[in-house]
Amino acid sequence: MDPVISATIEVTLEKLLAITTEEFNLVWGFKQDLANLTDSLLSIKAVLKDADRRQVNDDAVKLWLKKLEDVAYDAEYVLDEIKYENLRRTVQIQNQMKPKVCLYFSFYSPMAFRWNMAHKINNINVNLKRINDEADRHGFLRRVAEFAPALPQVKETDAITADPVFVGRQNDESKFVEQITGEIDDVFSVLPIVGMGGIGKTTLARRIFNHPHTETHFDERIWVCVSENFDVLTILKSILVSLKETSHGDSRQAVMDTLREKLKYKRCLLVLDDLWNEERREWDDLKNALMGVNPNKGNVIIVTTRNESVASIVNPQYCYNLEKLSEDDCWSIIKAKAFEGGDVPEHFQTIGKAIAQQCRGSPLASNMMGAEIKIA
Repeated sequence: MDPVISATIEVTLEKLLAITTEEFNLVWGFKQDLANLTDSLLSIKAVLKDADRRQVNDDAVKLWLKKLEDVAYDAEYVLDEIKYENLRRTVQIQNQMKPKVCLYFSFYSPMAFRWNMAHKINNINVNLKRINDEADRHGFLRRVAEFAPALPQVKETDAITADPVFVGRQNDESKFVEQITGEIDDVFSVLPIVGMGGIGKTTLARRIFNHPHTETHFDERIWVCVSENFDVLTILKSILVSLKETSHGDSRQAVMDTLREKLKYKRCLLVLDDLWNEERREWDDLKNALMGVNPNKGNVIIVTTRNESVASIVNPQYCYNLEKLSEDDCWSIIKAKAFEGGDVPEHFQTIGKAIAQQCRGSPLASNMMGAEIKIA
């Protein structure tokens, strides 16, 4: 299955949940339609894994997936319209919107907008119901048990990608760099960074990883994106790949021998990005393996995670909670993205700051809103 389809369903569901929980005034006229849309998307999401396994040799499934892709994109587009219309109404200041600055928002009257959106959502619900019925006829749900579960698709991170807009985290960066480059008595000091999705955990970890003091302090710096597929041998092999090494064999013993030969006299920094594992035994297995490979003091493991229970497993005594950005920081990100370092029109200052308030401290949301603004 094309990963774009699954990703579109995920994004659309997230937007639906955001809209239905924030009590937007403009959705009062079609809340039930939105609820029906949520149910339909959740049902279709449940059959995607089965469809994934049957796509290659089943033309009927290929056609079904194409129809699903088209309707999912329609749903995402409509939800964007709702989101941006609500934001426009929240921040609009009479007679202050001038021709030089243009936002990608709709400009319907409230009644016309509600009617138009309700009509579009109803059409999408009809199409999704038809697609759901087709999935049932193909027997996707009945066939799920016949197959091994598929691994979730992972958006892999790295330590090299540039983060051109880094705002509001300088103090966090300085604290961490000072902490990991100081005197450490443990063999591996584990420091979890916890925060909601889009708050900037990976960006902060990347800045710490590439800081000049970090580069000179550690003999080896290793970045591994773990995500949901926590497997100790896979992680150990990923560490080898990061070190540009290969083991003489695929067994765990062979991997451990190569790692020990490579790291036994070195001080190391290991970043485990996007950790989800809540099994203490598996975590202990990984940590003990690393301590066996490198028993020297002063090594550091930085873990990024959305889950506080994960943080408590990797280090019960320490957790670094990454806070939301201030409204001023969000506004700085929006300016940097929208105007690319140029002057901000005076009449946009008030509107832009109101938009920043709606980003609710999320650097990801600020980046997205900045990208939506264009200079005419």
